[in-house]
Amino acid sequence: EPSGQEEPAWERRKSLGGFSAMMQSVQQILGAPAATFRAMKCEGGFSGPLRYYGILFTLTTWVAAGYQIIALRVNPSAVLGEFAAKISAAEMEQSLGLFMALTPLIAVLGALIGAGILHAAMLVLGAAKKPFEATFRGWCYAAASASLLQLIPLCGGMMYLMISVVLLVIAQREIHQAGTFRVAVAVVLPAVVGCGLFLGL
Repeated sequence: EPSGQEEPAWERRKSLGGFSAMMQSVQQILGAPAATFRAMKCEGGFSGPLRYYGILFTLTTWVAAGYQIIALRVNPSAVLGEFAAKISAAEMEQSLGLFMALTPLIAVLGALIGAGILHAAMLVLGAAKKPFEATFRGWCYAAASASLLQLIPLCGGMMYLMISVVLLVIAQREIHQAGTFRVAVAVVLPAVVGCGLFLGL
């Protein structure tokens, strides 16, 4: 990775312009994540990173939902499976439309809850050496940049989940200067616990 890497360009969006700063940030985080998060300021507010995440996640999720709508019109059974006989394609499209309308709100709540759970897990494991603001900023930048993989048809959603985990581990490791193993456990543990509770119910 290049030495002298700068913080995410989104932090300088006023001078670079919003679109340019966003594209540069994506290139930085996907191309040199460790150096970028190492240079990221741990303070500076919640609104900037949240706006970055909200915009990218909303746009890419809308595109992914658009893929689902197209697939429903072409082959409903491929999307709905055995539920195709019980749920009409029109009903599914209405559900997707409602989901798209609520995506910005889902993004905000998801960022706050996701970063909060991650920070709590890191505190339990002794990996959190910076305040919640630092964890939140890294979470937003990592998850937002990974969300661009949703633009890939068919397998984009799965790739988004996998790459977001990798970026979250790198981000929190560099921000908190903690061991990779502890951070990885903190990132994965909430998902494992959640799946266990879901299966238990």
